Amino acid sequence: YRNSAATRDGLTPSIDAEVITGPYVKLYLPYRPRRHNPLLEKVCPQPVESAASAACVGGLHTVQLDGQPLTNLTFDFTRDQPSQFVGVAAFIDVRDLPVGRHELSIQAPPREEGETLVFRIPFYR
Repeated sequence: YRNSAATRDGLTPSIDAEVITGPYVKLYLPYRPRRHNPLLEKVCPQPVESAASAACVGGLHTVQLDGQPLTNLTFDFTRDQPSQFVGVAAFIDVRDLPVGRHELSIQAPPREEGETLVFRIPFYR
């Protein structure tokens, strides 16, 4: 599944722009309490309302940049501006990326047993 800044809906992972001119790209991941809270109860000991739970929501997703895992992301709760849905966001340092096409790959938690949800977001630097 491909997504882009142009198709932002607050329900799927997205970034703010398809062409990144600054040092960071902002990655937005949706938070759906009915879907995510049961998963969070299994993997995160903190209550969902705590500050640490933004990291737990982000940790439900596997994020890769150009096929390389990003394991040091810091997530904070945010509100997607077009949709006003709540989610978490992380800023990814892209200063060292060469000019050209790049791709974020986000594996989201499955909706059903055995399902794999992967979102691919191409962007240019």
